[in-house]
Amino acid sequence: CVRFASEVVGVQDLGMLARGSGEEIGTCVEKLMMTSELSGNMIDICHVGALTSKPFAFKA
Repeated sequence: CVRFASEVVGVQDLGMLARGSGEEIGTCVEKLMMTSELSGNMIDICHVGALTSKPFAFKA
């Protein structure tokens, strides 16, 4: 997800926060919203399930 945003879309809205087993995907503190027109599709291309939409969070 982070790599797609930076390399394909060309925006640095997403990033890896923390390190090791506590690593999470998130936005920078200064950027609370993603500004790309493809930001709504980031959930669809995230193949590891790190990003989910609220209606489907924690459901199989």
